Amino acid sequence: MVTVEENVQNGGFGQQVCGYMEEHHPGIQVLPVAIPDRFVPHGGVDSLRVQLGLSANAIAEKIKKISGNYSEGIRE
Repeated sequence: MVTVEENVQNGGFGQQVCGYMEEHHPGIQVLPVAIPDRFVPHGGVDSLRVQLGLSANAIAEKIKKISGNYSEGIRE
């Protein structure tokens, strides 16, 4: 499961989903994609998404990286 948000990860939606899934469905891996808990400079939305790993390509790469661990059960 993947959560994506334009909010900080600590205390955000993804962290809440991780907590719920860990308690109720511990076998399901959750990848929370969010803004790191650090200062983010001002800039254009597209350039900030790239810098923070929130662009579509960056998110796809993160998903590919973790799904490689489970590739035997995944069909493309």
